[in-house]
Amino acid sequence: MLPEFWSLDHEKKAVLKGSILNPETGCYELIVNSDELERFKESALVCPVYVINIIDLQTQKTILEIFEENREIEKESAPVIKARPNTEKESQSEPKGFFTIQSDSNKKLIKALYYGPKHQLLFVIEGKNAEELYQTIIREGFVTSLTQAAYLGGELKRAEMSFQENSV
Repeated sequence: MLPEFWSLDHEKKAVLKGSILNPETGCYELIVNSDELERFKESALVCPVYVINIIDLQTQKTILEIFEENREIEKESAPVIKARPNTEKESQSEPKGFFTIQSDSNKKLIKALYYGPKHQLLFVIEGKNAEELYQTIIREGFVTSLTQAAYLGGELKRAEMSFQENSV
């Protein structure tokens, strides 16, 4: 927010400098010129709890309504990419090796078994949740393909969720 526009009132709440309390609405009001408007809009949109509101006096629309309308227009004009599965050529396997995922519900552990290109077991990576495992796998450089990383993330999350399903 832009501090030059605000001061604290007797309750230590932010108040627009130069604004007047409207007793009917309980809101502080301030009419600004078009030169100042953009900076006030910026403050209103970055306010984390949206307590700052700007109303267009001609249309009576709030800044958030205008923002949402503009966002809808952007969505309508954005190009749409239709999702499709990869072709066989696009789905090439990880050249460094591959993983199988196991879950041990007694110990509440997920194991990612890493095999080399010749199907030899190279490492077993253990963790309590999907996030620990995928961060370790990425950090250690075991995955270089985005397709493989996405697939692996889904399998690790599925293994983690199996613990939650078994505990219900």
